[in-house]
Amino acid sequence: QQGLRTAVEEALRLPFTVYGADGSRLATGFVNGGPIDLEQGFYRVVVDGAPARTFARVEVVGEADVELRLD
Repeated sequence: QQGLRTAVEEALRLPFTVYGADGSRLATGFVNGGPIDLEQGFYRVVVDGAPARTFARVEVVGEADVELRLD
C-alpha cells in the first residue's frame, strides 16, 4: 500500500524548468522538491501542468530563498 501511495505522489509531482535571460535552460526540478541554487539575477520559470504556468521575471537576490506560489 505504501508503494502505491509513493507511486501516485511521484506521478502527480509537477516539474519545472528555469531559463536564463538568453533563453537557455539552466535547471529543472519538482514543485515542493529540493532547492535549486542559482546566481543572483532574473530568470523565467515554467511549471508544467494543465495549463503550464510561467513566471516571466523571477528575481534572485544574493543568498535569499525565492518562493513561487501556484494559487
